[in-house]
Amino acid sequence: MEVLKSIYNELNRKKLAVDKKLEELSKKIEKKQEKFISLVADKFSLALVLEELKQPTPRSVMLQEAYKVYAKENDKELEELKKEIEELNEKEEFYKKRQEKLKEQIAIYKRDRDEYMAKKAKKDEIYQKVSFG
Repeated sequence: MEVLKSIYNELNRKKLAVDKKLEELSKKIEKKQEKFISLVADKFSLALVLEELKQPTPRSVMLQEAYKVYAKENDKELEELKKEIEELNEKEEFYKKRQEKLKEQIAIYKRDRDEYMAKKAKKDEIYQKVSFG
């Protein structure tokens, strides 16, 4: 019985660790997605502003050049964020599968434990009848 308890405790400990990791990954993904959306919005805003500056002035030309440099950096950062989000999503999927596997193992353990307890109760009942027989 002690062996079963230790197995159950180990499975629960692993499940809690996976649950915690999944929560951390979800938070990281959410932050990266928010940053991604913010960068896309910034890029869109700047494009709109530059579109409004149709008449070339020294200032608008400087703004366009600055925008080109910013756009390259922004695009680079957006690609990096896409890659990071994809990697985090893959990790999250791995941990979700692991979590499901642990849930299945816990369910099997509980079923086995219940069967064992039922058999033990039956044996105890038979011993009681035989000993008082």
